[in-house]
Amino acid sequence: MIRLTSVGAEKYTPEEHGFDGFGATAQFVKNRSNTNGSIVPLVFDKVHGYDSVRSSVMFAKSAGLLGGNRNGYYFINNKDSKFKFSNIYEEFSQNRELYKIMYDHIVPVLEQSLSSVKPEELNVIEDEMNY
Repeated sequence: MIRLTSVGAEKYTPEEHGFDGFGATAQFVKNRSNTNGSIVPLVFDKVHGYDSVRSSVMFAKSAGLLGGNRNGYYFINNKDSKFKFSNIYEEFSQNRELYKIMYDHIVPVLEQSLSSVKPEELNVIEDEMNY
């Protein structure tokens, strides 16, 4: 079970951020594969919905993997590859390496959140899955 909550203080405007939207959080309330209560920051674009790239960047920021400011962000191990949050899709399109750099930074942190229980150790009642 996931609880999605908008973050009132985190508003994005087209003039300042390049899109109209707001911040949100996903809290894992009850699940079998993660720790209950884990919170992940998300970015919601009012035109396109939840934005995976901007959400990944905000996750990196919350995990201390992102440096810089709105004039130019960078991932901590790649200070030479800067980008602006306001035109993130243009910058990532022009420099496709930014996707790899971003995922190389965030995937190890995300993997630490995964359960250490092996799939064969889970007691899953097959009828629960047939709905």
